[in-house]
Amino acid sequence: MKNLLNKLFKLEDNGTTILKEIEGGVVTFFAMCYILFLNPIILGNLGLKQEQIFTATAITAIAGCLIMAFVANKPLGIAPGMGLNNIFALTICVANGFNFYESLSICFLAGIVYLILTVTNFRTKIIKAIPDFLKKAMSAGIGLFIAVVGLTGAGLIAPNPNTIFSLGDLSLPTTWIALFGLVVIMVLNALHISGAIIISILLSTLFGIILTVSGLNTGIVFNGFVSLPMAPPAEGFIEGFKTLDFSKILQILAAIFSVCFIAMFNVTGMIGASSNHLNYKDDKDVKRVLLADSMAFMSSSMLGSSPSTIFGETMSGIEAGARTGFANLITAILFVLALFFSPLLSVITPQITAPVLVMIGVMLMANTLEINWHDYKEAIPAFLTIFLMPMTYSIINGIAFGILSYILLKAITYRKKEGTSFFKEIPPILLILAVMFILNFILEYI
Repeated sequence: MKNLLNKLFKLEDNGTTILKEIEGGVVTFFAMCYILFLNPIILGNLGLKQEQIFTATAITAIAGCLIMAFVANKPLGIAPGMGLNNIFALTICVANGFNFYESLSICFLAGIVYLILTVTNFRTKIIKAIPDFLKKAMSAGIGLFIAVVGLTGAGLIAPNPNTIFSLGDLSLPTTWIALFGLVVIMVLNALHISGAIIISILLSTLFGIILTVSGLNTGIVFNGFVSLPMAPPAEGFIEGFKTLDFSKILQILAAIFSVCFIAMFNVTGMIGASSNHLNYKDDKDVKRVLLADSMAFMSSSMLGSSPSTIFGETMSGIEAGARTGFANLITAILFVLALFFSPLLSVITPQITAPVLVMIGVMLMANTLEINWHDYKEAIPAFLTIFLMPMTYSIINGIAFGILSYILLKAITYRKKEGTSFFKEIPPILLILAVMFILNFILEYI
């Protein structure tokens, strides 16, 4: 078995072991599994039962993780993406008036476009055109974004109309669980104890159960152990094409553009964030990741779910030691089990996984050391990238302002030198991106 796994996933070549991969896959699952409950809530008001969306979400995650495991051999967890599901529900369905099945068909068309952008190397060229310091800033920004998601979900940070954010209510038992987990994971990491992430999750779960049994309201609910999954709305995209109103071609094209755009740059940011840990040997290695991502994206609509993408929370598994697709295989297996043991997942609350997300933020902030903060042509775009991701609750906004400010400052400070040109300083692909970002803002806000 060991030799087979090593042959399939090149464990030794990537400096990892079976146990490390299993741990990484388990951690990734627990960091991502919240989508099983959030996606049905977001999509559940569109005419389908939440149980159907739950099944579709799980199957989409299973397919995405397996595709990434065997096509790219990378531990990048894939599932229906937050943000993309909101566009699906609020923009395509509610604002544009398409029903659930018609929206699936639109996302299937977006998947075809997304795949074409991948096989024509357009996405690879984008990644190569982005300066290294901006990739480091994207990584740090994603880290902060993930940490803010964790802290707000745990109740340690609360919205405040006067100060934007404020400290959460420390008198709540749910907050105690998050604080307990934060202390555990900080101490374990400071002592360099292996398995700090999974140990933190297990101890926080146990602490939460103890508080719940004591009669405190922790949000942990026991709904039994086993339940049979309900059939997903698979093949719904085919039904959608039968009733899709192509007289709304502008709305359809706008939806395709928005979905592809957000997915593309979310993944671009994730490749940058994971590059310090994963062995991207060459452009072909990156292209395999992009191909797996686009295949998973297309399959999501065929499986009855909103579009899938690489999860930022997958960094938790990478930080735990995952380096190959074997970890993704473990994550996929756990999603399979989740189909039948969904009641048990209600025990793993956001307060339990929040400390893991905070530690990801700590680890990814190390990328800022490689940014030249004394050169304002780097410092300003890097700062905007890092700051705007958590502050606007959007990875894409941070990337957009980082690239736009970089191009602006480069253009203003450009001085022609012998043997150089403006387009060598700023690759044309970046100028195309700038136009796409501006168009995206126009479509969204004007």
